[in-house]
Amino acid sequence: MDPENIDKSLVHQLKKNITWDDIKWMKSQTTLKIILKGVISPEDIPIAESCGVDAIWVSNHGGRQLDTSPATIYALPAIRRKISCNSFPTQP
Repeated sequence: MDPENIDKSLVHQLKKNITWDDIKWMKSQTTLKIILKGVISPEDIPIAESCGVDAIWVSNHGGRQLDTSPATIYALPAIRRKISCNSFPTQP
């Protein structure tokens, strides 16, 4: 392969979006814990639970720099209400 095209080839091979099916597949491929980072919507919680993730990381990926992204602290109460009792450990 032409060295000048290696970067273009690599970028083309990388997936831009991860789907819930990808999460299920990752979970089926390893005994390692799967931690899902970037959860900001309460609607994602039941889906994440059904995919078998071991933990969620509530994050807006630095969205504090974007005016339209909610602050993580404001998303926490609604996300906590959506979590099933047995799915993820929580602190009281």
